[in-house]
Amino acid sequence: MANPDRKSETLRLVIKFVFMAVFVSLSESWETSYREKQCGTLYSLNYLGGEQFPFKDGYESANLVEDYRASVFGWNLTNSIRVAPGCRMEICNETYFDGVCLPVEQGSYPLLSAQLHPNFSGDVRSVSCNCLRECKCEDIFMKKSSCARAYLKGGCKTCNSYYTELANREDYFSENFQGKVEAFRLRKGCRLTLYTEENFEGEEEIISEEILENYNGTFSSYECECNDDEYVPKVPPPRSITFPPLVDVPGSVGDVIKMLTNETNNGHPGLEAALKSMQNRRSGKNAYILLLGSVGAGKSSTINMLLDKPNIIKFSVGSSSITSAVSEFRIPIQVDELGIANSELRVINTPGTGDTRGIEQDAKYLATLESYLDNHEELKHRIPNVVLIFHKYNENRIRGDRARFVKMLQGLESFRPRITDENYSNVIFVLTHFCSETRANRRRPTNRLNEFKRAIEEYSLFPKPIHLVVAENKPQENELPLLNGYYKLPNNEYYPRNLFEKLELVTKNGQDFIGMEVFRTAFRDPENFNRTSSHFPIVDRENSNVHKYLRILSSRAFPVTRVSAITTTTSPPRTTVQYDRSSTLPSYNHSNIQKERQPFILQLQQEDYTNVRKALVEMKLQELTIVEKIRQEEERSEKELETIILAMRAQLRIQLQPLLERMKRDENMMERMLQVYHEYYIQLRDTRLRKERELELKTMQHKNNLSALRNQMEALNQELRHKLSLQRRALEMEQKRLDLIYNWNFTQNATASESQAKLLKDLSDLENNH
Repeated sequence: MANPDRKSETLRLVIKFVFMAVFVSLSESWETSYREKQCGTLYSLNYLGGEQFPFKDGYESANLVEDYRASVFGWNLTNSIRVAPGCRMEICNETYFDGVCLPVEQGSYPLLSAQLHPNFSGDVRSVSCNCLRECKCEDIFMKKSSCARAYLKGGCKTCNSYYTELANREDYFSENFQGKVEAFRLRKGCRLTLYTEENFEGEEEIISEEILENYNGTFSSYECECNDDEYVPKVPPPRSITFPPLVDVPGSVGDVIKMLTNETNNGHPGLEAALKSMQNRRSGKNAYILLLGSVGAGKSSTINMLLDKPNIIKFSVGSSSITSAVSEFRIPIQVDELGIANSELRVINTPGTGDTRGIEQDAKYLATLESYLDNHEELKHRIPNVVLIFHKYNENRIRGDRARFVKMLQGLESFRPRITDENYSNVIFVLTHFCSETRANRRRPTNRLNEFKRAIEEYSLFPKPIHLVVAENKPQENELPLLNGYYKLPNNEYYPRNLFEKLELVTKNGQDFIGMEVFRTAFRDPENFNRTSSHFPIVDRENSNVHKYLRILSSRAFPVTRVSAITTTTSPPRTTVQYDRSSTLPSYNHSNIQKERQPFILQLQQEDYTNVRKALVEMKLQELTIVEKIRQEEERSEKELETIILAMRAQLRIQLQPLLERMKRDENMMERMLQVYHEYYIQLRDTRLRKERELELKTMQHKNNLSALRNQMEALNQELRHKLSLQRRALEMEQKRLDLIYNWNFTQNATASESQAKLLKDLSDLENNH
């Protein structure tokens, strides 16, 4: 008899294996609702072999070289492609859909270099993939936050047509879209009035029907009014019976394990996922998004756009933050796929650094964030699922000890160990105000993004890979068109879909199943959010942490990779200098903050640095000078080496050009020979099939003839048998007649007459029967 404990352990292992397989499939198929169909696949080797980079319907990559969705190091080479039926892929040999772009129709392309257009040279650097879908104007769901949509080329019947949102107010219509509108889709209960001129003047046209197709007019301003009482919310589908039963996930690992050991919850996917997330220092039931960054970078507007819910968190105005506290916004999310009933999406909004009120205000913000994390129910011993760090993309100065971006990194570096995952980065840098940059930096942002990446690597120790996302927090003012609810940026990326994809990547690679499913559920159906909030007020200047961050922010920013060993060994204890705060700290006032800021910083520096500290700083400066000279020498050597390499490459290219041309001619000749052989093989195959068909027809004809001959022979046999039977009967009758005659002639007695009469009668009967 088997051991019951052994059987139970085996059952648990089987359930765990099945659960992990299900989650692997979930992580591979975690896509937004509009991308469900497999569109195409890139292959790194010929004949559809090697590494694979799959594309869903509507999926695109503007920079394959740095796309972490393909692998940690991006996508290097494409040698073959497969496109699903009913789909079409567009490939370009430069990033951001520049250079030569070619459409690739459905089918397999095992030898890409031989099958593409002759003008397409180089590797595939950017890709988009779309499938044909049938759409109806009446199937478009209009949310309560929308008044109407003006559809551009293609109208609302085309799934991939662009449109622009019309707000529930009076507004001017974008010049970029004038004359291009082909259809309107109004929310129920709304009325749209169009004016041919600005300032709501000129001829007006009133549109009250929900769908207006084949519009041919032009308007410059509009007025949209809605009756919210007529709004019909979208009804969510009922919970599937195939989902696991709903449970409340406890807050501790021990309680989760205790529930899993219970026979009722054994193998529950939600509890298994909670245990896995807890092991990775995440919450077992909630998903946290921590918002950090500079003042006015658009933290609030980005989250509002990502969640597709206006005013989900407060806004900041200008370069002064109106966020006066660390605020946590809680949104209950029931995760049906995992069977978790008490999950929440929690967005933590913090005041930005770089406030115009001075460095003291930044220090108070950072001290408040530290106190908030120290007292939080979960984040005091866990990390957020995702950390979003915001900064303006159009910042002129990125590197250097006085750059605002470097100062922000300098302040946030103190929080790095307690908010980041060292195994795989959970930090995403969001660079906003993308459309405020120059046209070149908007069209091809690679160089600009590399500058940000170098600054992050130089002045901070944030874990790799470093995730960067461009964003535009004012898309309508910059006249960006919409497609499937996402704004098309000048570099052909779609916002905020690019940010959502980074969230997907961070949670998937970080084994964060709870965060992955909570984000997926929240972003899929934000219509019925029930938000609550709590606020942690800003600490006052008397807080001890304020002085710590004042010293950090006022000190010179050194590259951490060069002086990290010195700074960790020479930092003085905090109690070496005592302050009389009543005399040293100036009274805080907006009018005199600029005058008092610099003397206050100088006074802190004079009090903090002892003679030993000054000597160490001088040593650091000397070391920096030496290192800088070494770096300059290395850069000069690298430039010389690069020049030599370029010259060698050019010479090698000249030498190899005839060989390459010959190889190309040989390749073309081989292709033609293969084509001739293929045609000859088809002819032989057709001839063989034709001969086989003719032989089959002759065989069937012979069989039919043989059957007819057999039937004829059978009929002749029957006829012969019948004739032989008649002849036999005739012979028998003749024999009897002869016997009667013979008996008549030799009868000699008296009874001969009777016998003769009887014989005559028998003979007569015999003749009649015959």
